[in-house]
Amino acid sequence: MSPRSRTWARSLKATLPTSGRRPKRLTAATTALALAAPVITLLAAPVSAQAATTAAAAAPDFKVLVFSKTTGFRHDSIPEGIAAVQKLGQDNNFAVDTTEDSAAFTDANLAQYQAVIFMSTTGDPVSTQDQKDAFQRYIQKGGGYVGVHAAADSGYDWAWYGKLVGAYFKQHPAIQQATVKVEDPAHPSTAGLPTTWSRTDEWYDYRTNPRNTVHVLTSLDEKSYTGGTMGADHPNTWCQDYDGGRSWYTGLGHLKENYSEANFLKLLLGGIKTAAGAVKADCSASQSSSYDKITLDDNTSNPMMLDVAKDGRVFYIDRLGDVKIIKPSGGTVTAAHLNVFTANESGLLGMALDPGFATNKWIYLYYSPTGSENVDRLSRFTVNGDTLDLASEKKVLDVPVQRAECCHHGGGLVMDPKTGNLWLATGDNTNPFNSDGFVPIDEQSGRSSWDAQRSSANTNSLSGKLLRIHPEADGTYTIPSGNLFAPGTDKTKPEIYGM
Repeated sequence: MSPRSRTWARSLKATLPTSGRRPKRLTAATTALALAAPVITLLAAPVSAQAATTAAAAAPDFKVLVFSKTTGFRHDSIPEGIAAVQKLGQDNNFAVDTTEDSAAFTDANLAQYQAVIFMSTTGDPVSTQDQKDAFQRYIQKGGGYVGVHAAADSGYDWAWYGKLVGAYFKQHPAIQQATVKVEDPAHPSTAGLPTTWSRTDEWYDYRTNPRNTVHVLTSLDEKSYTGGTMGADHPNTWCQDYDGGRSWYTGLGHLKENYSEANFLKLLLGGIKTAAGAVKADCSASQSSSYDKITLDDNTSNPMMLDVAKDGRVFYIDRLGDVKIIKPSGGTVTAAHLNVFTANESGLLGMALDPGFATNKWIYLYYSPTGSENVDRLSRFTVNGDTLDLASEKKVLDVPVQRAECCHHGGGLVMDPKTGNLWLATGDNTNPFNSDGFVPIDEQSGRSSWDAQRSSANTNSLSGKLLRIHPEADGTYTIPSGNLFAPGTDKTKPEIYGM
C-alpha cells in the first residue's frame, strides 16, 4: 500500500465506530470519501512510480572519500584538488565525501566507499594502528586507492602502504616544464592523452623505481627538464592490483592550476573510475607474473628475427638457415632451410613479411648464399601454406662483402605498411678485434678488412648503412624520394638513406 493509500485508510477508519457494531448508514461525507479514495490512489500511483524512477536515475554510480590530512608539508593546492574531484563527481555521476579526520578509517565507515583518494597527504596521515588495520582490511576486501602527488610522501613507517602507493618520494627539483610520455594508451586514465605531453609541475623522484611491481602508465623524459635523478626510466603514473584491491597513483598535481588542466583532469578521472572498479582496467599487462612462460622451440641455436602474420602465425629465422613458423593452434613447423654461408657471422640474417602478405604470400629474406659470390643477398620468396617455396626466389639486391675476416654483417629488415618501402640495416663488414677498443680504422696496405673507412664511411658502399628501397611486384625495386643521394650522383649509392 502506498503512503497516500495508508493515509486514506486511516481517514476512513476514523469515520467508523470503535464499538465493533456497524451503523446502518454512513454520512454523505463519509460515502463521498470512500468513493473518492480509490480514484486518489490511482492518480497517485503513477506519480510515485515517476518519483522512484527519477530517484533511481539520480543515484550515483559509486562513492569515493577524499582524504587530505597532512602531518608534514601541506600543499596549498589541496582545496583545488578536492574541488576538482567534487566537480568530476558532479559531471560523472559519482558521490564525493571529504575528510581530514583519520578517525573515518573504520571498517564500517570505509565500507560505503568504492575508492579512497589520498589528496597530497604527507607525514603519517593515518594515525593509529587500528586505523591502518581498517584501511588494510578495506583494500583486502576489494577497495580502491587513488594516490595524488604527495600521497607518496606519506606512511614512511608503514611498509604495507609503501607497497600500496608503489614508491616513496625522494626529492624534486624546482618547478618547471617537462615532457610526460604516455606508456599505455589503452588504459582508461591515459586513453586519448597526447603521446607526449608538455606541462609544468613539481616533478618527483622516487626512492626506488616501481616498474618491476606496477604497471607504468606515464613516465618523465628527464632530458626535457633539469634536476631529475632517476635517469632514462622515470615512471610517474602507475597502477597495480595489490593485496586484493586496486591502486592507482600519479605524481602529477602539485600546482593549483594543475586542477583546471583538461588533460590532467582526464587522467585523474580515469584513475578514480578504475580504482573504484567502475571501469575495468588491466594493471598487470607489463608484469611477468601475469604470463605463463611456455617453450615453443628450444632447438633454434641462433634466432635472428621474427614477424607476425595477420592470421596469427609467427615466422622466425635461425642464422644457420631455418625459416620456422609457430602456428596459432600450437606447434612449430620448418617452412624451409636455406643453404647459407655461416662463417664470420654470416648466414640467414634478416626477415620481413610483405605488408600484403595475407594475399600475396611474399616474404623477404636477407642471407649469405653459399658459393663463390661474396655477397649478402636480399630476396623475395612465396609462402604456400606453411611451406616456403625456394624455387620462387626473386633476387632483389646484392650487398658486396668480404668473407676473409670477421664480422658485422647486420641484416635487420623492416617494411613500412603505409608506403611499402623496405628498410635494410647493413653491418660495416669490418674486423673490430685489432683496434685496441677504438674505431676500426687501419690504412695500412693489406689491412682493408680492418678499416671501416672502406665500408661505413664510403658513400659508394652499401655496407654500414641504412638502406631504403621500394620493392616492385616483378622483383625489382625503385628508389623512394628523400634518400641521402639522388640516383646518378657520382660515387654514391642511391639506396643509402643514412650513414
